[in-house]
Amino acid sequence: MKKFSILLLSMATMPVYAQGILGSLNSYQESLEPKHVSRTGEGGSSTTVGSSSKPVPEVKPSGGASSTTNNKCEENDQTSLPLSYITSLIMEKDGKLDIVHDPRQGTLTVKSPDMISNCSSMLDWKLKQPEIQGKKAYAIEVKFNSTGECSDQGCKYKIAKVKNGEFEKYEEMVFKPTLKGFEECLQKSGVIVNGKVDPKAIYSSQANEKFNGIEQSGRLLFLSHGPSSPMVKAKYGTFEAVDRCDYYEQAHPQVKNLLTLADEEKERLDAEAAKLKDCPINEYYKVADFLEKYEDYSAQLGQVRDRLILESAKKSAEAILKGKYTEDDLKVMGDFERYIVQPKIDLAISLYQQMVDLEGDAKKAKQEELKVVLAELSTYRQKPYFTGVQTKKLIEDGRFEEAEKLNSIMISLDNYHRLGSKQENVVITPSVAASRVTSARQAFKSQLETERENYEIRTGQTTGKSDYYAQLAKRMRQNIQIRSQNFSAEIQSEYERVQQPNGYCFKYWRNAQKCIQDTVERIQELTALLQHYNKIDEERAAEYDAKAKSYGELEAQGRRYIAAQNGEEVVEERVPKQDSFPEDTTRPQPRAAEAQQPQQGQNGVYNFQWPQQQAQMTPQNYQYPQTPYAQQNMFMQQQNPYQYYSQPLGAQAYGGYQMQGGYNFQWGAGNQMYPQQQMYQNYNPYMQYNQYSMYR
Repeated sequence: MKKFSILLLSMATMPVYAQGILGSLNSYQESLEPKHVSRTGEGGSSTTVGSSSKPVPEVKPSGGASSTTNNKCEENDQTSLPLSYITSLIMEKDGKLDIVHDPRQGTLTVKSPDMISNCSSMLDWKLKQPEIQGKKAYAIEVKFNSTGECSDQGCKYKIAKVKNGEFEKYEEMVFKPTLKGFEECLQKSGVIVNGKVDPKAIYSSQANEKFNGIEQSGRLLFLSHGPSSPMVKAKYGTFEAVDRCDYYEQAHPQVKNLLTLADEEKERLDAEAAKLKDCPINEYYKVADFLEKYEDYSAQLGQVRDRLILESAKKSAEAILKGKYTEDDLKVMGDFERYIVQPKIDLAISLYQQMVDLEGDAKKAKQEELKVVLAELSTYRQKPYFTGVQTKKLIEDGRFEEAEKLNSIMISLDNYHRLGSKQENVVITPSVAASRVTSARQAFKSQLETERENYEIRTGQTTGKSDYYAQLAKRMRQNIQIRSQNFSAEIQSEYERVQQPNGYCFKYWRNAQKCIQDTVERIQELTALLQHYNKIDEERAAEYDAKAKSYGELEAQGRRYIAAQNGEEVVEERVPKQDSFPEDTTRPQPRAAEAQQPQQGQNGVYNFQWPQQQAQMTPQNYQYPQTPYAQQNMFMQQQNPYQYYSQPLGAQAYGGYQMQGGYNFQWGAGNQMYPQQQMYQNYNPYMQYNQYSMYR
């Protein structure tokens, strides 16, 4: 009870005195004008730097010794300055300490602007490392130096004396190493006179204290020891911790912790991750990029990223559908595949492979997991996400690379969401799905080339395709016409061979029956070749007509597109009708005039040369004509139209009528041929004979 009374008495008497000196210092500081003061650089050791015009006072290196405390908190036990006293000595308005932590070097530097330093030899800067509430902490303490010559009256200190703003000398004085002794020093040095600060008696210098051994992260505090600390109060807020006469307060308004490089980075990343949780939809890429760099935050931000991408995918799908999309909307497709679709596919494949190796309840449990993932994959291929409609829109807009990418996503989703099911009696395994995806992508890529060509035509980038194919179709019909004329002339010459009485086959020295038979076979062969060649050209002409018409419509769109781009009037064009192309002349008209044999070497015409002096004409010595296709190599993909084939006699159609083989030959003994009257029906389409005679 007696100790408690003494403590109350000391606390009641000292603060009035202490706060009187502190008040004088604060009043002087408030009267100062704010100004920018240059800071000194970091030094290799703890030093106190003075102005260049004044001598530098002696300063001892900072130590790390722990303060000695006891159970008594009397006036003499105020062995270190509270932070408010330290900042009140700074010769700036609202002055504060500058604290620099270098985590790479493991150092802490405490600096200050110019401050009242007449009695700085009484002060010793320390850095302690207490453990507060089980956590590492660092505490700056400005103790009163008691390591010199000390006695019961006090310790000797070198005090700077300044008169009328000019430094006079260092004078040894004896003061007790307490707050009271420090205030007495301020008075005897002439700084405090009649309760006021004399600016002309101030010796100013800057504090520059450097401490080593910062190897762990911890809170940064300021420590003052003694009963006056709670009366002076904390500089920033309240005391953080109290341990008997040790009072811990915040050392700096901004610097609250000292962190190692690793912890500093983690704190920075934690702050950034917390900020990214509230990221807007259109900035989802910030979360994705952050997770790309720092995978440890996947558990914290992975779901945030996925949610933002899915919302962005919905928004982009709608924008593409309306034709009001941007490059950012197209970028979403790639991120949708990378962060949503592909990870789900990989998970589905993994679950499927695990399921195959399991049995019983474990297999059923794994099947349920797989069903959930497959259901999600199925959802991603439907509205409101991307579908084939967006792919079609991108193709129409000429965004072929984006269309191919989007269609590739759709193909993957369409195949992998069926894992484990049976389709067309085939179980969809991961390998089957992968094979189908590859095949479908390749097919779409080939189809896309045609779409790309059509787009270039309908936007006016490419022209002339319609004319090109129209000319090809015209060429095919010209071939048909010329071929028909040539073949008709040749067939006519063959008919003339069997005409009486002067036909080639009825010369007395020839075997008429054999000659007629060869002639019939020759006519049959020419007819088959003519039909075969004309059919190929007819098909080609029809194909080219269709292409010419299709390209014509696209080119018309291209002209309208260019006109609209140039602000010109768009003229509606009439597409030529199909019947405007040359008339089909593959079939000769009945009773056509005799065709003249074409001249040898005529370009684009089939030429036939027959040996006129040959006694007999047989298929063995027949040389088939070569078509201009083979000569000019126009269509490499066309099958060889000159492959010889023959049909039964009497079954060939030529020129729209049926040719009948109505030859009857009767041979007498000794292989003599007697004259017979023969009726020829539809044998010669140009002339009819009721009878003929042959003489050997």
